[in-house]
Amino acid sequence: MSFRPAITSFALVSAAIALACGSEDVLKDDVTASTRQPLRDPRFEMPQNGLHPDAAKVNVALLSALKTTTLSDAGISAILNQQSFADLFYTGTVTAAENLMAEIVSCALDSTQSVLPDGYGIAWRGNFHLCPSWSDTLPTSDCLELVSACVLARMNALGRQVPISIHVPGDHEPSPKVRTRSDLRDKTRIRSVDRCPLPMAGVPDTCNWRPHFVGICEQGTQVTLQRNAWVSVRVCDGIHACELGQADLGFPGSPPYAGFVDQFTWGDTPITFACPDDEGAHPRGQPHHRYFSVMVGKFPYGSVEDDDIVGSGANVTYPANEQQVFTYPEGSFYGDIFTGSSDDLGYVCHSDIWRTGGTYVTDRLCANPNDLESCDAIGGRAACLDVCGAGLSAPPEETYRNCEGGGRAWNGVTVFLNDHRDLSRDPASSAIVCTPHDECTPGAALPDGCSSVVTSVCAADPYCCNTEWDGLCVSEVQSVANNLMCRIGSCSHALCTEGDALTSSCDVPPLTSSGCVKLICNEDPYCCSTGWDKTCVSEVESVCGKTCD
Repeated sequence: MSFRPAITSFALVSAAIALACGSEDVLKDDVTASTRQPLRDPRFEMPQNGLHPDAAKVNVALLSALKTTTLSDAGISAILNQQSFADLFYTGTVTAAENLMAEIVSCALDSTQSVLPDGYGIAWRGNFHLCPSWSDTLPTSDCLELVSACVLARMNALGRQVPISIHVPGDHEPSPKVRTRSDLRDKTRIRSVDRCPLPMAGVPDTCNWRPHFVGICEQGTQVTLQRNAWVSVRVCDGIHACELGQADLGFPGSPPYAGFVDQFTWGDTPITFACPDDEGAHPRGQPHHRYFSVMVGKFPYGSVEDDDIVGSGANVTYPANEQQVFTYPEGSFYGDIFTGSSDDLGYVCHSDIWRTGGTYVTDRLCANPNDLESCDAIGGRAACLDVCGAGLSAPPEETYRNCEGGGRAWNGVTVFLNDHRDLSRDPASSAIVCTPHDECTPGAALPDGCSSVVTSVCAADPYCCNTEWDGLCVSEVQSVANNLMCRIGSCSHALCTEGDALTSSCDVPPLTSSGCVKLICNEDPYCCSTGWDKTCVSEVESVCGKTCD
């Protein structure tokens, strides 16, 4: 009997936000985040997700108790005086309650508010300003829904810490500048941003650096930035800070997202460097642009002003704003995690940019995608699909409307990503749809950059992006881009798509001497006898040497 073993779930530890609990934490700038709070002070870092999907289910009793008290030192201390609740904290597991509390406080309160329970020594700090009155009064139902949606949007089954942009209907004010991140997506901290342990003259390479902002440049061009203060400058790839000489970093099977570009010694003259020329993230629809981030070394160690570094020239945007840095609409999140039940805590819908949106949502939220029961906390996926299908509202909010599910309407938040490949397990799940049609359908010319396949085809055959995406362009998806996303021969579905088992004779004309389907089925008979699952799709690359993204 054929079977497929379950995929091991990814472990994830989401650290609580600490206030004044050590020299490194004291040095961090105060942060705010873009939701309801105007960003008059741009010293902030974007929100991120990194909460294990089971965190809410494990702590349902605590969540129920929270809605009957205030998010204050006294209110949370009273709850933790009950042993049954105290036992949920610091268990050494990814679902320990302190991780969940950090997200709740971060979503509900603003950057001037924090919660420090008696005897804990670690405070949770507010950021997103969705329900700041919860510090003094009991939360309203609207408040609980928005905070719930924010927490659900922070869930990440991959064990990564991914920056996101959270939009709230009617109240979203995009950030005018995006701060360079001081932590990597595997939760590693860039040590250069910490203060040197001993007083030093000048700025060493390993400490006393401060994150500045993120910029955008065009590949193959020289970028010039003006220094308006006497500073050292380090330039990094992507939106993260970096160490001197750091190699490009990425996850297995994914392009790099961070790395060292260049460094400039103390001075106040302009600096010039080459725009990163790699396969990293780019703004949606702009495949020939890349992100870079800036760090500033200033002596004596202290505050860094916004205008210490400014952009110059037609090919650079510095600093870039939130809408320029986070361009991929992921979807929308809804629900109420404070009901006291572990069933159907939330609803979610995916945007229409995904080729396989259902698979994408599963990768994002399910600790074990082969065990559907692991997704029970997000039970209403189908109920809200019409919301995202209706499209985004007009800028600057760019949000999906309220969700109708479970007999009521839910307030929600909409999430945008910096890179569409951040939150999926395989290329097929993260692949985005081109408009006005996909690459496998003849029709109007496709915009260069809507996918890596289109970029490859149009580089070899500009007609496909300038005039028409005809049958030849479709065939070049395979012959030029080396990609099997389109159905071939008599196959019932594309080799890059899960579905029924395929026969070894369906791939005509053959892609190799014996055909890709035949090669895979010789290696893995399950794919031709039972079903063409994720493993079969992955073997398009590992066995046939072709791609699916």
